[in-house]
Amino acid sequence: MIYGYYQNEADREKLIEAGATELIGGHPAPLPLAKGDTLITPSFDTLAYVMDIRPKHMLETISHICACGIRLIILDVGTFDQTGLGKSLLNALTAYDDYLKRAALDRLRIGKQVAKTQAGFREGRPRKDTSQALRLLGLGVDYETIQKLTGISKSTILRRLRESRQ
Repeated sequence: MIYGYYQNEADREKLIEAGATELIGGHPAPLPLAKGDTLITPSFDTLAYVMDIRPKHMLETISHICACGIRLIILDVGTFDQTGLGKSLLNALTAYDDYLKRAALDRLRIGKQVAKTQAGFREGRPRKDTSQALRLLGLGVDYETIQKLTGISKSTILRRLRESRQ
């Protein structure tokens, strides 16, 4: 069976032209697929939308579909199946995904290095100003009330209190 997943009427027409015999739309759509079936979709976005897949899980889903013996045709990318070309296309996408992850980590690392050269840099989250909370504590206000007034947790107040005594 040749299934086509679509989101809108324009996609539906593309799928009919591509040879889909059973059209499925909606969100999320059931998966009546079996070994030997073909699934056609216009784009990655449509596949993610109709199957309710998060983008970071897309490659895993495509691998799983191919491993089940289902041929996946994404009209704006290519054909994913158990052939050498289909596996090569999946490997290329996996490598590109890995490249994007590593590039993001490199940008983060470079940004941190630049930030460390600037005066006043401190790793981690910025410290909360607890001066008001410590003043309220000195006036005898209980921790729960201080927490509600300032939005600073009891553990943070106690930590700053210990630091001020040292």
